[in-house]
Order: sequence, then C-alpha cells, then structure tokens
Amino acid sequence: MRGHIRKRGSTWTIVFYVDVNGEKKQKWIGGFKTKKEAEAALAEYIQRNSFSKDITFGEFLDEWVKQYCESRLAPRTLRRYTEIIRLYIKPKLGSIKMKDLSPFKLQQYYTWLMNEGDGLALSPATVLYHHRIIHKALEQAIKWEITIRNPADAVEPPSVKRKEAKTLNEDQAAELINYLYKENHVLFIPTILAMSTGMRRGEICGLQWEDINFDKAFISIKHQLQRVEGELKLRETKTPGSRRPSMIYGTLMQLLCLKKE
Repeated sequence: MRGHIRKRGSTWTIVFYVDVNGEKKQKWIGGFKTKKEAEAALAEYIQRNSFSKDITFGEFLDEWVKQYCESRLAPRTLRRYTEIIRLYIKPKLGSIKMKDLSPFKLQQYYTWLMNEGDGLALSPATVLYHHRIIHKALEQAIKWEITIRNPADAVEPPSVKRKEAKTLNEDQAAELINYLYKENHVLFIPTILAMSTGMRRGEICGLQWEDINFDKAFISIKHQLQRVEGELKLRETKTPGSRRPSMIYGTLMQLLCLKKE
C-alpha cells in the first residue's frame, strides 16, 4: 500500500489507500503539526493496513521477524528465534490463518512438542521458550491491529522447576583462587571478578579498560562477548538495567591496576 503527505495551510495531511471490499479507496487524515509527525503516522498506517485479513500465522511471523525482531534482538537471540520458527512453529502452525489461531491449537502444539516433537520430545523449559516467542509475536500483532486478542494468554505453558544452583563454599573458593594464583593462570583475575562482582562470563570477557573507573572504584558493565555463528562479537548489554555499576575493592582493585600497567 502506498501513500504520501501534503501540507494544507499550517498543518500536514497524510493520504493513503485502503482496501474496501476489494476496491482501493483513498483515505485522508490531517492535523499533524510537523512533516516528521505526518511521515511517522503514514508509516504506521501503511504498516497497519498492509496485512490481508486472511494472512496466515506463518506469513505474519515472517513479517514480525523482519519488521520487529531483526532491529531489536541480539544476534544470538535472533538466530534462536528464527530457528525455532522455521523448524517447529511454522511447520505445525504456519498454515493456520491468524483469525483461526486458537488457544486449543496452541495447547495441542505444546503437547506435541513435549510428547513427540518429530521424534525428539522437548523439555518443559524449551517448550516454555516456544510459548514466549509465540506470545511476544501475538502481542505485536495486537499493536499492529492484525488481531484483537492474544490466544496465547489463554494457554497454560508447562511449568519449569527451578534447579538449585551449585556454588562453592568459602573454603572451596579460596582453594580455587590459590591454585589459579600459584599456576599464574589466565583465569585468575576473571575468576576473582566473577566471585567479587557476580559478573557473567560474557560480561567479563567483554570488559574494556574504559569501563573501569579507577578513581571511584567501580566497573560499568556495558559490553558482553557473544559467540554468533562461530564468531566472537562484542555487543552492548541488552537493556539499561543490564548496564549496572559494580563496586570493586581491595585486592581486586590492586590486581586490575597491576594488570593495566
């Protein structure tokens, strides 16, 4: 669907075409104060009206990945989304029209994944991940006014029992640090970083010298190292909440200073 904008007096108007019973009808909406506002509104209306009422779930997922996921997800997350959609969701649910996608059909899909899954039953945690992808996609479909409801809201995904993490006690941690120190091991400082700050492996590997404030004794966690399709890539952390400061004290501060020198 195409459209354009026009200036009428002191405001801007958008003009675009919509399908009404198989015929193209011109629609005008005015009152936008700036050209930029009008352009944004036109893009939104074109996106909203570009989908056929008979669009299938598979066709929608293709557009969702292209229009939403590719610009917002980290490469590794995007790859996992696209693999799950291509290998599982589209073969089982892709031909269903959006208007016919029901909670019962989604429940059948989850049950199939846990019991069969093309010969390899999936774990509850993996099925829950499938559910989150589907739910997220359908939430966007509501925002784009492709559907008025999210059938995934009425489905009960499998519950996942949280595994208790195994941690080192104080003596074991001290023994590990002493061993790494005596061996002058490359993991000596990274291990102390992990134990002292709680930083994740990718965050430690992605740490840059400019992320460390030696004057105020804190680390700004801004980057993480990820392996994407066999290549290591340095990326910014996903959300502002991930870019948290972490205080560094005593021995760790001294070790980092010596390492930098």
